[in-house]
Amino acid sequence: MVRMSQGAQLIRGAGPIHAVAAALGVSPRLLCSWRSGEHKPAARWREAIEHRLGISSQAWDRDPHDPAGPMVREFARALGERLLKRADEIDAENLRASIGDASHTA
Repeated sequence: MVRMSQGAQLIRGAGPIHAVAAALGVSPRLLCSWRSGEHKPAARWREAIEHRLGISSQAWDRDPHDPAGPMVREFARALGERLLKRADEIDAENLRASIGDASHTA
């Protein structure tokens, strides 16, 4: 039986799989295994997740029903919104850059 952790629960709320995987530099498949609770990230990935997403490296060892759960879920929701906003900004920057490149070659 797969036992869900706070870390798995939080990373599920961090945003779309492909956006979160890209932000962390991992494959969507690996991220899905963390999100499902099937696997827990190794120490180096826990550090990257904490640095990039703000999810405590200790969250992977905590039960999702810990009393801090509601506060943690709210943080994950807000973080997901920020991640999506930043992804949109990057898309817009890339589009502007490609339009600029095309106008110089035309």
